[in-house]
Amino acid sequence: LLPAAVGRKDGFMWMNDGPEMMITGGATHQPTSKSRIERYRVHQVDLSAWLRTSFSEADFVVLKLDIEGGEHMIIPKMVQDGTLKLVDVLLWECHHMPRSWKSPCHKLLKTVRGSGGERIYEDPYPWT
Repeated sequence: LLPAAVGRKDGFMWMNDGPEMMITGGATHQPTSKSRIERYRVHQVDLSAWLRTSFSEADFVVLKLDIEGGEHMIIPKMVQDGTLKLVDVLLWECHHMPRSWKSPCHKLLKTVRGSGGERIYEDPYPWT
């Protein structure tokens, strides 16, 4: 695994908590009261562009997103540019938002389903 991030555009992003947290879980670009002082810069890849150049509709694509709140920017872009249609199975966790019927996570899930996403699984997954 490489310390890197996905986003809406190619570039770099500042992260907190050390590169090992990207592998074990919990790294974030937003400092928290629990954050260690360590900050580091990682490459950020435009997820939509990468999907578009790496896959076609004939491919079977499983995408797991656990991106600490970034889904609220990335998913709408994927819906808008059509790259979400390349994804056959979406496994995701909606972060940092309350889980209620009026929450941004619920609205985002409705957007995904409205764009044709049928096999969508939200953490906690039904098989765990």
